[in-house]
Amino acid sequence: MFSTVNVDGSGLILKATGGTTAAPLSFIRVQYAGGMASVSTTINGGASYTTVGALFVYGSGFQLGDTMTATVDATGLVTVWQNSTYLGSEQLPTLAPWTGGGRIGIQLSPATEVDNFAGANF
Repeated sequence: MFSTVNVDGSGLILKATGGTTAAPLSFIRVQYAGGMASVSTTINGGASYTTVGALFVYGSGFQLGDTMTATVDATGLVTVWQNSTYLGSEQLPTLAPWTGGGRIGIQLSPATEVDNFAGANF
C-alpha cells in the first residue's frame, strides 16, 4: 500500500535471480509511471530494461492508500491489480531467466513510502 502520494516511478520486483559474474541479476519488474503500469524485464543487472507491455491505471492513477498487486505464474504470465481492480496481464516472451526460485523486492521513487509490503507463493 502506498503511504505517500509521490508514487510515480515506484515498482515491484516480482522476481530477481542471479547476481554472479556468470549470471548477472535478472528482474521482472512492474513499475507505475505516468498513469500506466508497465511490465518489463532485465537480464543485465538493471543496466537496461525491455518493456513487455503497459497497462492503463484507472482514475487518477495510484493515490495515497492504494495497493498495487502483481503476480507472475509458472507460465510467465504477469497479472496486475490496482486495489481490487484487475488492470490486465502480460506474457513474458521467454521463461528461461525466470524459472526456479528467486527474490522479491520494491523499487521506490524518492520520498515514497509503503505499508504492508508482502510476498507469497501462488
